[in-house]
Amino acid sequence: MLLLAVMVSLTYSQEIRWGLQGGLNLSGGIARETGVVIKGNPALGYALGVLADVPLANPKWSIRPVFAFQHEASNADIFDDNTFIRVNYFNLAADAIYHPDFANKRWVFGLGPWLAYGLSGKYTQQGYTYKINFGSSDLNDAHHFDLGLEALAGYQLKPDMMLTAKLDWGFKDVSAQSDFVTIYTRSFGVNFVYWMPRTMSWTRKK
Repeated sequence: MLLLAVMVSLTYSQEIRWGLQGGLNLSGGIARETGVVIKGNPALGYALGVLADVPLANPKWSIRPVFAFQHEASNADIFDDNTFIRVNYFNLAADAIYHPDFANKRWVFGLGPWLAYGLSGKYTQQGYTYKINFGSSDLNDAHHFDLGLEALAGYQLKPDMMLTAKLDWGFKDVSAQSDFVTIYTRSFGVNFVYWMPRTMSWTRKK
């Protein structure tokens, strides 16, 4: 809400659009353990969230904050043992969105930071399932917080419907065992966006 208030203060008499989104993602990461790269393949997850599109003074630009619940999964090959990993996150992204004039203004492109908070997770190895412990000590498996950069492209299907694709790069080492292993997350997602019919507007004070 604080982030949205700051963005609203940057707008003139413009309409802010609110929407709902949901979709699928393929997630994984870059993991290294004592100099060895741990290989793996992305697995299918899902995401559900709410978003807003906040126009700026220049009609070609807007700010789009998104708050979502993300279930991410991946398959890692850890010392020849196939490990299936599932993690649940709350994710907050704020993209600067560019609205070009071509193709009847149906396309949008965005770039911006995101911040995620790990809620819970599990991994399955050799038929046994274990809980992922979040925290900051060496006794934990992963840090709660992750952050990175997001690139986005979207296509307006109808005035109230949009399809978007995004690629997330994690910049923070999420492993709590810094002397043992490093993990940087990656995720690709496709979302369907439904824009709510009601809009809200604010007028900038002069």
